[in-house]
Amino acid sequence: MSDNPSIITITGAAYDTAASQGAAGDKGAVQTGTGANATNHYSSSDCRYHCDRQQGNGPTGHDGGTGHPGSPGKTGRASPAGTLSLGDLTVNTVIKIYGGPGQQGGTGGTGGTGGEGGNPGNTATGCNNNASKGAQGKGGKGGDGGTGGAGGDAQYVSIYCHLTDPTLDITVEASPSQGGAGGNPGEAGSGGGNLGNGNTGKAGAEGKIAPFALYKQ
Repeated sequence: MSDNPSIITITGAAYDTAASQGAAGDKGAVQTGTGANATNHYSSSDCRYHCDRQQGNGPTGHDGGTGHPGSPGKTGRASPAGTLSLGDLTVNTVIKIYGGPGQQGGTGGTGGTGGEGGNPGNTATGCNNNASKGAQGKGGKGGDGGTGGAGGDAQYVSIYCHLTDPTLDITVEASPSQGGAGGNPGEAGSGGGNLGNGNTGKAGAEGKIAPFALYKQ
């Protein structure tokens, strides 16, 4: 007689993929403001223009928008209900009953791209006139991962068996199914720096434990 028990698992099928990723954040708006205009004055004493204020650099672009949250995971698939007739048992047997795991939440959306910087101010004769366009805005924060789906509920099962030896035993392990993992955080958008990645989504709740009846004959 084998020392290794026979294990029978009754559960719902797991999901092959996570839920859908969230949409990307909006691109930052183009900066419509401009740098300070250069100013000058003309001097008749030397017949030259003299700079009073240098041309200003353009202002920084607007930050990209935050990515959208990932989609929530679906509830796990329930374990099948019904009757399990095992007939004559010649080895110790363990039956595990639990619902399928919840689907993982979707990844958060990517943050929006930072907007273009504003133009430098107007030039003026006699000034350096070497100002630059404003820097690109920061990439938007990544979206948060979606919440994982709740674990699937286990359904009622009736189990019938005949133990061929008094030293044999059959054990039923009914346990709650796992909730789906939270979705991965969305990545920050590109730009002049960024506002960081999103947060990992919350895990789903556990499923209900299976009711069962065991009849040893």
